[in-house]
Amino acid sequence: LLWHLWAQSQQSYDPTVQSIPFAERSILKDPSTFSNPTSEVLHYHAFVTGTFSRSLFLSNNLTTTKLYVEIIAHVLRYRPPPASDIEFLAMLMLLIIVISLIFLILLVNFLILTIYFVVRYRDNPATLDNTNPLWIGLFLTISAFNNAGMIPLANNLTRFADNLLVILVVSLLIISGNTFFPMILRLVISVLHRFSKRYKLVFQYLLVNHHHISTHLFPRLQTQVYVSISVLLLVLGSVVTSTMEFNNAAVAAYPWWSRLMIFVFHSVSMRNAGFNSTDLGSFHAVTLIVYILMVCVVWRAH
Repeated sequence: LLWHLWAQSQQSYDPTVQSIPFAERSILKDPSTFSNPTSEVLHYHAFVTGTFSRSLFLSNNLTTTKLYVEIIAHVLRYRPPPASDIEFLAMLMLLIIVISLIFLILLVNFLILTIYFVVRYRDNPATLDNTNPLWIGLFLTISAFNNAGMIPLANNLTRFADNLLVILVVSLLIISGNTFFPMILRLVISVLHRFSKRYKLVFQYLLVNHHHISTHLFPRLQTQVYVSISVLLLVLGSVVTSTMEFNNAAVAAYPWWSRLMIFVFHSVSMRNAGFNSTDLGSFHAVTLIVYILMVCVVWRAH
């Protein structure tokens, strides 16, 4: 990547290398294939073969400082990417988007949960088993996003069964880290494609080639079908649970709206995450069988 960005930023770039698409330059294993190899060819040969020594690096006045300065200049310079580099830039851009998106989701939800735990249970730390609210917020955020189903408190989320904020945040983390992540990813790329000028072709390449770049990036129609089926499964699980468990003794002490919230949360959680806000052992066999069947419904990228 460093070599590529430096080479692209050079004004007097060797035409022998420049004429070869970046995707095909990895075949340049032997500089002897050129009748008169230039310093750029020798640099690239050393890069792809792992023999990039300090003496070769410093030849032709290519210092570390100059390399990074040229890289920054290339990134900031307004210039459409060459057609041969679109695939490379698309993969790089997708990596940046995925990492940034995951970090943003985790950061926002971590702040919401942590601030709530600190403010709400500051005078009653026993409710959190005298555990640091910062640790609980961090652990719960990562666990929910990764669908791990674990929490550093006894009895899972039963103490938060009727807590709308906690249940809502955990539910959003669960679906954004699993079933709805392909939709969120395509939505972000579509927005960037619409408003970006410099890398519009790169985002278009991601939207058109989707599966060839990432198995988590679906075509538009497949994304719509996938999201629709996922929503229908959530509705089905909520309806079955509400019908079978509305008068269950385990939730009898809660008002009707809290019961619905419990049932919807279990419909979201039971497919992948494994969290529970009430005792699943008290549920009817019909509900548990439906849960098992819904767990078997998984997406596959082809």
